[in-house]
Amino acid sequence: MQAQIQQVESQIADLQGQLSKASVQSQEERLQSVTDIIANVQAETTRLQEEIITLNYVEDLVPSINLDGQRILVTPTPTLQELIDVNSKQERLKELQMLLEIYQRIYVDLSFSVDTGGTIGGNDNDQIQAALVLYQQIYNNLLSNYESIRLARLQSTPNIVQVEDAQPATNPIRPNTTNNIMLGGVIGLALAGALSFLIEYLDETIRDAETVMEKLELPVLGYIGDMGKKNGKLLSPFVIEQPRSPISEAFRILRNNLEFTALDNPLKSILVTSCGVGEGKTTLAVNLALVLAQTGKRVVLVDADLRRPQVHEYFHLANRIGLSDLLRERAAIKNVITVIQPSNLDVITSGSLPPNPAEVLGSEKMAKILKELADNYDNIILDGVPFLLADASILSTRVDGVLVVVRSRVTQQSTAAEMVEQLDRAGARIIGVVINWVKDGNGMPYSSALKGYSHYAYFKEKPETEEIKD
Repeated sequence: MQAQIQQVESQIADLQGQLSKASVQSQEERLQSVTDIIANVQAETTRLQEEIITLNYVEDLVPSINLDGQRILVTPTPTLQELIDVNSKQERLKELQMLLEIYQRIYVDLSFSVDTGGTIGGNDNDQIQAALVLYQQIYNNLLSNYESIRLARLQSTPNIVQVEDAQPATNPIRPNTTNNIMLGGVIGLALAGALSFLIEYLDETIRDAETVMEKLELPVLGYIGDMGKKNGKLLSPFVIEQPRSPISEAFRILRNNLEFTALDNPLKSILVTSCGVGEGKTTLAVNLALVLAQTGKRVVLVDADLRRPQVHEYFHLANRIGLSDLLRERAAIKNVITVIQPSNLDVITSGSLPPNPAEVLGSEKMAKILKELADNYDNIILDGVPFLLADASILSTRVDGVLVVVRSRVTQQSTAAEMVEQLDRAGARIIGVVINWVKDGNGMPYSSALKGYSHYAYFKEKPETEEIKD
């Protein structure tokens, strides 16, 4: 179209020149120029018709095979770009056909002028003027069509501009191992912290001295570590087996605290009890009696548990006669006492088990036995039953003080509080609390501190001696 516009512009300029200069130009030359334009328009028209036919071939039926194996004709679906091309070419074909009609009319007029053999004169000027008008109409139509095509082209141009070519990634997007590990670690720590806080918050057991003082309003007199068992059996008294260990030192600290407690009110008879079974009251009673005896005092340990006695197992004693025989007046005190050497501790085992332990422990005979022992000993340690049985309440009123044993992270706060309340109602004197089975890292001041100094010679089982060489 740009070429046609240039040709028409040249024709208009030539015609205007002819009118201004009244120059003579052969009608044959103008006729030849129009003939060339008609030939070009016809050639472009033929080309567009062929292209439209080719594009319309998309809509023809093509053979295919269905699911049954039969050949069928299928109409392919033309693409959007193919439809746009067909429409634009059809519009262009219409414009060319209109131009072709105009040029053919000019050709006829020029041919008629040539046949008459006239020259450029007044009549010729009129013909030139008429041809100029036709060329100007053609020029206006060409410009209008040219702008329409340019506008259609701009509208069909995509507004997406490629900035740069896509490049393959050098590193995989997923999985990002480093980020996943770090994120997993952070989430794990957060969950662990939240779980620890939740467990600690929901823990209703006695954990440390702060819990005892807050919930029971009682002083903590000692912290005893986990002494363990050997092959599932009870060990011998710990303060005898390992006298220089931190746990043995903890028993001595407990002994000193008891002496300070007895400054105003003497403590000759002490009942050792606990909230429940398996909290270590017998172990504590045995070792406490031994460390008291090691100071030179006369101490007697009485197994007042007439249901499940265990004191005789610690010292490997026979349990044929004991406290139950004293209560039934079948034996004298001197006949049921066993002296444990070299600590000079006297032990009275439980003896045969009576059918009614609560009644016999609450009898006047038990009070007489305790009075007689108090006249002959500096300290009387009674290993009683757990407080969930009535025996403990009965004995608590017959002694000078009650030492409560709780097991770290086992004894429930509510159970211990109920026991203390019952002791108060019975009028018993509660000396204090001993936290037993303390584990490392529980924050107990004595056990952890003493364990930290265990490398010093004070806690060595056997002092080092220098070998003398000849």
